[in-house]
Amino acid sequence: MSGYFSIMGGLEWLSPHIKANAPNLTTMVEVTGGRGELLWITPKYPIEVINDKDENLIRLHKVTASLSDSMLGTLGEKYDFILDEQEYQGMRTMDVSTLDDIDFLYTYLYLFQGGKHGDEVFKDVFMPTLQGKSFRKVLPLLKKTSMRLKDVIFENHDAIYILEKYDSPDTFFFLDPPYPSRERYYRIHDLDWVKLRRTLKQLAGAWMMICDISLSPRVGTAIRNTERLRYIVESHNELMQLLGEYPHHIYSEPFRMGFSNLDFKERNKMYAMITNYPLQDQPQQLSWSM
Repeated sequence: MSGYFSIMGGLEWLSPHIKANAPNLTTMVEVTGGRGELLWITPKYPIEVINDKDENLIRLHKVTASLSDSMLGTLGEKYDFILDEQEYQGMRTMDVSTLDDIDFLYTYLYLFQGGKHGDEVFKDVFMPTLQGKSFRKVLPLLKKTSMRLKDVIFENHDAIYILEKYDSPDTFFFLDPPYPSRERYYRIHDLDWVKLRRTLKQLAGAWMMICDISLSPRVGTAIRNTERLRYIVESHNELMQLLGEYPHHIYSEPFRMGFSNLDFKERNKMYAMITNYPLQDQPQQLSWSM
């Protein structure tokens, strides 16, 4: 299972390594959960927590977890639509806090089908290739997702607060934070990496962090704000210190990345798995290590 849709969770290529190194403890906490990662690739933990500072993402999980058959029926009646760019652009800018749960979820689904990323948080480009099609086939997957989210505890707090709240020797913290190289993708990205590194050093629980360790060319080509650029560089420096202090593997996978003004063609994803406990498996594609 890969989440609500195939795009949910971006670490499928690392999932075998994540599963091989995830400790079997009582409590699992996705500290910067976003749309979730471990929920879709690991067996169910006795206690599971998803936290994110973005209230819209947490509401999305809560609404999905509470779906009843009657709610799915109502959603199915609304969800037989034809994509329209004007409607799509209107949904991108609406105040979703005013919507009831069904309309909130419907808006997410509509934007997912009509856009590159698909919700009111990760809104990007209208892609009208699906115009005129029915999307009721999504509903069975949504019901399956709802069942998986049952009994999950949802939190809407800063990452540091959650680390301190749930810390115990029986807790496994999983962190897939806003990457320093790509912080512009997130609606809320003000993670204090200095406090994060200090807090991680003091935890009694086990933790794993997955993070892009490369500084994207986007930093120099698309980010003009000096404060944002400083945040990216300083955060990346903290990440490099974590690499020097803890066990880690480096994984790489080729992918194509282009920009409107530059074409970088083939490039490798460079991701680090960092833990405060010994790593068990050896990476299949180890391209660099400290």
